[in-house]
Amino acid sequence: MNWLREAATAHELGVPAVCCSEFRQKRRESSGAYAANGIVQQAVRLLKKELPQLLVITDVCLCEYMEHGHCGIVQRGKADAKILNDPTLKLLAQSAASHAEAGADMVAPSDMMDGRVRVIRELLDKKGFTETPIMSYAAKFASLRFAVARPRTAVAKLRREICAPFQCAATERALRRRKLRRVRHNRRFR
Repeated sequence: MNWLREAATAHELGVPAVCCSEFRQKRRESSGAYAANGIVQQAVRLLKKELPQLLVITDVCLCEYMEHGHCGIVQRGKADAKILNDPTLKLLAQSAASHAEAGADMVAPSDMMDGRVRVIRELLDKKGFTETPIMSYAAKFASLRFAVARPRTAVAKLRREICAPFQCAATERALRRRKLRRVRHNRRFR
């Protein structure tokens, strides 16, 4: 297993932690995210067995497992689509708990769901993982950071359907617009 050898080499060189994430298991549902024998869970168990001193962090998100590539459950209507936040939270919490059960030292949700940290913390505590920290990404608003995990056409379509009201533009374009607004604002008040 090449990745295990790479993790061992990195640890020997002083890298204290790795983050496990899955990028291959596309399905209609997200059951691979919380399966006891899911690929991330297997990787965590192996890493903790072979490199017990290595801090193992897991990425908690559903996008890696959903064929549409979004981090939440998508309900499609005739003219639009929407993300079902609360049902998604339950799946994210199940995923985080399965990672902790496999031996993850820390879970790191990277989704965009409101309330995820609270729901994850509640389930981890309920299952006895009160000391398992949660590392939340500070911001991931309409990001394509994990675009390699998603079919580009599905992501583009979902961005149009879901993010259009929020004007989720590329970073450079958003910064240009902001700068232009400042220039216009300053001209009005001279």
